[in-house]
Amino acid sequence: MSVIRKGTLEDASNIFELYKKVSSIYPDNLAQQIDEVNFSYIQAEIKNAQLHGLVLLMFNDGKLIGFVKAYTSEFRRKAHVLTNATMMMDPTAVGQGFGTQLLEAYLDELQKSLRHIRVMELLPYDLNVKGIRLYERMGFVLTATLPNKIRYVNGTFGDQLLMNWINPSFCDQVLLQYYQYLKTLNNVET
Repeated sequence: MSVIRKGTLEDASNIFELYKKVSSIYPDNLAQQIDEVNFSYIQAEIKNAQLHGLVLLMFNDGKLIGFVKAYTSEFRRKAHVLTNATMMMDPTAVGQGFGTQLLEAYLDELQKSLRHIRVMELLPYDLNVKGIRLYERMGFVLTATLPNKIRYVNGTFGDQLLMNWINPSFCDQVLLQYYQYLKTLNNVET
């Protein structure tokens, strides 16, 4: 049985293990090489998603099989764009509909809880064909191709795609409230 829930800092070690597993099979789908990802990086990404976005985890039979995280800029002019996205599925769970369920749950939660988000952007690499097909099925639209943006493991260069999804539940009034949250957060952190 699969369960989807919000992620916390306590999930960092499981997420780190998933990074290692995915990078060993699909190294060209990640922006980083696995030796550039450490536990502190994972914790920082979770914290950013908790403060400025959303992180969801998917478990099947108690085992972490996927996660999605994204967060906005801390700057108000870009606070309506959910970016810095990572979606990762355990390779043994690919092709079984779990990715669709997880991304569907993520977009549903955005529409319910993050109505200040107007746009969610994804930046997959051109070799991530399965991921790109999933994103298109979920309503993401290709808006740009950025040539030679990644150097693959074999030494060739690949393109990065910019894909956007428009939140049908966006509310300008909620965005203005989020601006206040950012002001408070930035005053507390300084």
